Amino acid sequence: MQALGFVTEHDSDSVPRLE
Repeated sequence: MQALGFVTEHDSDSVPRLE
């Protein structure tokens, strides 16, 4: 899982994690 500021292909259904 990439904790970056953009929506990844895995988190495309979820909100972008900007932590």
